[in-house]
Amino acid sequence: MIETKIKEILEQRLDEEHFYYVECWKKEVEILTEDINETIEFVKNKCDDYTLFWMSEVFEDIIEKTKSKELLQVILERANRVIDENNRKEILKEVEYAKGHLI
Repeated sequence: MIETKIKEILEQRLDEEHFYYVECWKKEVEILTEDINETIEFVKNKCDDYTLFWMSEVFEDIIEKTKSKELLQVILERANRVIDENNRKEILKEVEYAKGHLI
């Protein structure tokens, strides 16, 4: 369920004609914080590298809202498996920013 919703939002977010990326961002955070266990499962097993890269822009908001160390750990583990080195670095940078919301 999350996979479909996130892909739809990312399509909107990446559409050059779509000027409401802030709304997409809010929807993405809402979906990813609704059920932490489902989100963890999605990130672990169903989230491709491309989707994880684009989701990384909301990691701070997700962790700030959930305060979930487990989710952050799963995101970190998944980020370390991203094939493209530049994307991996960008994702890991966002993970570092998100860590600040657990303190």
